Amino acid sequence: MATPPSDKYARLYESFQALPLRPPSNAELQLFIRVALSFAESCLTFKRSTWKLSQLHDLDRTDLAYDCIAELFRRDDDGNLIELRAYFNGFETSQLDEDEYLALFRRLVFSKVNHQVFRLWDESDTIQSRVLRNVKNAVHSLKHFVEVERLGELFIAPVNSDPLFECPRYDRSELERLCFELGSLTSTTPDFMANLSRALRTQKSRCRAIPLFTIAAVIKEVMAKQLPEVTSVEADISDLEAEHAISIIDEACAYAQKKFASTYVRTSKMSDAMLDNYIGAVRDHLVRKYVESDGHGLSQFEILSRRMPGMTEEEYREDHRAKMEYISHIIYKRLGKVLKQKKG
Repeated sequence: MATPPSDKYARLYESFQALPLRPPSNAELQLFIRVALSFAESCLTFKRSTWKLSQLHDLDRTDLAYDCIAELFRRDDDGNLIELRAYFNGFETSQLDEDEYLALFRRLVFSKVNHQVFRLWDESDTIQSRVLRNVKNAVHSLKHFVEVERLGELFIAPVNSDPLFECPRYDRSELERLCFELGSLTSTTPDFMANLSRALRTQKSRCRAIPLFTIAAVIKEVMAKQLPEVTSVEADISDLEAEHAISIIDEACAYAQKKFASTYVRTSKMSDAMLDNYIGAVRDHLVRKYVESDGHGLSQFEILSRRMPGMTEEEYREDHRAKMEYISHIIYKRLGKVLKQKKG
């Protein structure tokens, strides 16, 4: 049986109970909005994506929160709150106390916030949106993960496994390293998610639950950094004579050499010799892959190891990976542009 409400929550409790019976008064409507807004803002506070969305849509956190909860307060012709009334009609409200009402209301608001954040990403970042959809589809179809909501944040955790919420979370760099270790993201998302589930389940030092938006953002970043398997580039180079193909590869590498000499070498972030190693390793790989039809499937660690044979995988991850991946990405991007210009 429901316990009597405290004075502090009496008005809100009575307003909740009246929802199925009559339209809310203006005072009750403003009370619902204030409570919903506080829940929405607290939910957005815990989301790392909030700042970026605010910048993209020129909204501060409060405006973003209002945007998230707006649909909750649509009315029908009689003035009833359509969604709130339908939502609470699904519960035996006579058995609820004020804390239970608040918990249900908070859950509804958090759900609206998460839905609206998805929609805003869809409008502002099509790549991120596609990655999110692919991850969610893989979660729902393969059942390797379950979705868990915690403090307004959506997590995915390996199914039939303790999520280890008491353990430290993976930080972004650890998640990136884990994604790289699981293989190329040019494979299908379901295959990657199956590997991720297995990797999370077999470790015990980190929380196994990962925020959905965080893993989607990391996957997007890793995809951009990995050496792309661009079939159109491969086909275009394969149609060229070896000498011509090498000259185009050299042109793309020269562009990168000039670019990074000014951004890295002149600012003492990298030596000339190390830049030569990075660019030379990528050039050697491109020639082997596209001219000599060799070297497919090599990791970037293996590519650089040919120039730096004493380097360990740990040294690569700590000292070279980020620069090597970014330089590789720029060279591939330039290569595609040069090929497009030659064809035009």
